[in-house]
Amino acid sequence: MVTSGRFYVAGLGFVAAVVAAVFGSVGGFDFVRWDDDINITGNPLIPAPWSRETVGQMLSADQAMRFKPVYWAFAKLIYAVAGFTPGIWHWADSPCWLGDCSGRLI
Repeated sequence: MVTSGRFYVAGLGFVAAVVAAVFGSVGGFDFVRWDDDINITGNPLIPAPWSRETVGQMLSADQAMRFKPVYWAFAKLIYAVAGFTPGIWHWADSPCWLGDCSGRLI
């Protein structure tokens, strides 16, 4: 079954609205001890300066619950701008949530 572009755009708009409604207030919350301590605040790759060794560690993936070197590079950028300010981290991650949710439409 082939879906039209309009249907896809409408579905994406709906998903974006739902994600915004669910995650719209995240900027006011602190880090949580579910996985933020493992993936962000306790991950030694994020505050480490960029080096050949750091990139090698990012690609060897022994630092967090999941192997995600692209996200770790993004996280290093957030850290460079905002340190460990929870609200900024949550807002910066919002497009990732939207991408994850909308990717399920494909």
